[in-house]
Amino acid sequence: MQLKEILNRVPGLGKDLVYYLENKGYIHPRKIQKDRISRREYSKRDHEIIASVFKYYKRGYPPKIAYQLVTKEERMLAYVLMEVPGKGSRKVLESLRKVDGVIEAAATYGGSDVIAKIDVPDISDLDQIILEKIESIAGVKSTHTLIVLQKTHWRR
Repeated sequence: MQLKEILNRVPGLGKDLVYYLENKGYIHPRKIQKDRISRREYSKRDHEIIASVFKYYKRGYPPKIAYQLVTKEERMLAYVLMEVPGKGSRKVLESLRKVDGVIEAAATYGGSDVIAKIDVPDISDLDQIILEKIESIAGVKSTHTLIVLQKTHWRR
C-alpha cells in the first residue's frame, strides 16, 4: 500500500513520523522505481507497526520508545506444511493470499505441496487460522505445523 493509503487509514498521522520510522530502519517499504523518482510500497506489517507506534506517540511517547513498546510484544511465527492432491496447489495458494496472518506461501517439491508462513500475536490466533481457515480451504488434504521457537528467528 502507498503512503497516502496509510495516512488515510491512521487518522492524524503525518508523513514525518512515517519517514522517521523508515530512516531508523523500523519499517522497510519496498521502493519501486518510476521514471526519475521512486515510490514506496508499504507492507501490511509496516502498516501495523506505523499504526501501533502512532498510538503511543499520540500519548506522548517519543517514537523510539513507542517502537520499543510495540516490538517488545513477542509474535508467534509458524510454518504450515500442506498436502494438496493433484494439481490443486495454485488454487490453495490463491486462497491463502486472502488469509490474514499468512505472510508468505509457496508451492514446493517433496513431502509437502504447499508451505505457508504465518505471523500472529499469539497461539489462539494461530489456532484460528489453521483450524478455521487453512484446513477449510478446498484441496488441503492435511497440514503439519512447525512453530518457531521464541527468540530464535532472524530476518534479512
